[in-house]
Amino acid sequence: ASVPNIELPIVADTDKVRVLPVRKLNPNLPRKRILREPSCACCPGCGGALRAMGEDSDEMLDLVVQAWQVIETVRPKYSCRACDKIIQAPAPAKAIARGKLSYAALAHIMMAKWGYHLPYYRQIQMMAAKGVDIERSTLARS
Repeated sequence: ASVPNIELPIVADTDKVRVLPVRKLNPNLPRKRILREPSCACCPGCGGALRAMGEDSDEMLDLVVQAWQVIETVRPKYSCRACDKIIQAPAPAKAIARGKLSYAALAHIMMAKWGYHLPYYRQIQMMAAKGVDIERSTLARS
């Protein structure tokens, strides 16, 4: 008895993107600022000069040798005066889309949870002792 090969359609509902409130990370934690400039200082479309017009900033909680720090990646935006094109360096890859935890932080949290059987609430208590204010749901979703 063979099973017929049935292909199911892939349905993605991109019209309803849920906008979540942005919760800033603790401003008292040490910070590392990374500036990502576009690869070219001229407009790739017409070769014209670029002018700064703002920047996008994203924060991510990172763990460095049991010391928590915030890595802020800044991507300045430039516009071409000749053709009005906007140029910006690509955003770095993340372990989880729109996530606030780095690869190292995720590895630490998962190892503590599954390797050492340390529940999230206890990990949060340990992080709070080092100045990190994070929700349990943030750890549970990662």
